[in-house]
Amino acid sequence: MEESKTGLWQKLMSRPLAHLHGFFMMAAFLVLFPAGAVAIRSGSDKSFRFHWVIQVAGLVSAFSGAVLAIIMSDRVFGSPHQIAGVVIFSLLLVQAVLGWRHHMDFIRIFRRTWISYTHVYLGFVILLAGWANVISGLVLYGFSKFGTVMIGVLILLELLGVGGWSFLARRRSLARDSGYKETPESSAAYFALDDIPESDEEDDVPEDRGLMHKGDERN
Repeated sequence: MEESKTGLWQKLMSRPLAHLHGFFMMAAFLVLFPAGAVAIRSGSDKSFRFHWVIQVAGLVSAFSGAVLAIIMSDRVFGSPHQIAGVVIFSLLLVQAVLGWRHHMDFIRIFRRTWISYTHVYLGFVILLAGWANVISGLVLYGFSKFGTVMIGVLILLELLGVGGWSFLARRRSLARDSGYKETPESSAAYFALDDIPESDEEDDVPEDRGLMHKGDERN
């Protein structure tokens, strides 16, 4: 037992940067980003907050892995794995900007725009590309075939899980929308960063808006 522990430790310390790079990237693409995709579709009042906190953690983890990759490599574009990594990380930065812009637009106009849909679909593209690059990284490192296959099975299960969860969330959304008309107030509460305080004054807001609208029509 002691010999096996010593052998594992020696193997880890033989290429510490490579192992840290793999750890950060696998944490980002196998744990954090999928969890963020599930969180935003959880239906919880805190879903948006959970989503952006988890995604920021994933972005930090991916950034750490990218920095380690640059430190290890003499050439940033030395292999298809490295090229894909640069492209994926660049798209992550674009995705972060799109997510912020979507939120700011949504709480202002209370509806989705092309930025919203781009953010959603680009997120799935990045996730798929990240999974593929994790596998290519394991192959490039010389990871065991059995271990690589097991990671591949895990990715397949995550693909089915995230895809199935997204499908069910879409079904719930359609069922909810058919039951009642979503109001700007409910949409803002779902996507706002901070909780919207409940007060008696808020109950009068729709009526005040209606009176103001009628007054404008008379003028």
